[in-house]
Amino acid sequence: MESTMVTRHTAEGTARRQALADASTGLAETPTIVALYVNAPDGQDPQSAMRALRAYATARGMTITAALYDVGSSGPPRSQRPALMRVSRLAEEGRIAEIITPAAVHMSATTPTERAALAAWLDDLGVAVRYVEAAEAGS
Repeated sequence: MESTMVTRHTAEGTARRQALADASTGLAETPTIVALYVNAPDGQDPQSAMRALRAYATARGMTITAALYDVGSSGPPRSQRPALMRVSRLAEEGRIAEIITPAAVHMSATTPTERAALAAWLDDLGVAVRYVEAAEAGS
């Protein structure tokens, strides 16, 4: 009587085997290191937006270095927003590759000129910014 062995692979085991194979061939992908940033208007809880951004980044295998928020209007410049200043320092120090935020206004970029200046500054630093609306973040 002959027995047949059935092998079942778990998702974790498959991922581990793939990581080992990639590492052995030099193809291992380094996770993107990101900072999450939200500027919540007065009276609005920033945690719901932060949860959505965290879920978005986690679902894509990103490493979250910081999850920071300011509370107040989108009008004040970056220099008057402590959490945005911290995100800026992380970018300047090369500690993040990307900033994930709901929209450009969260980054004190409310006009096309401000958005262009922000994009140029981040591009010079080699840091991307990704605008993720709440609906997209939940996916």
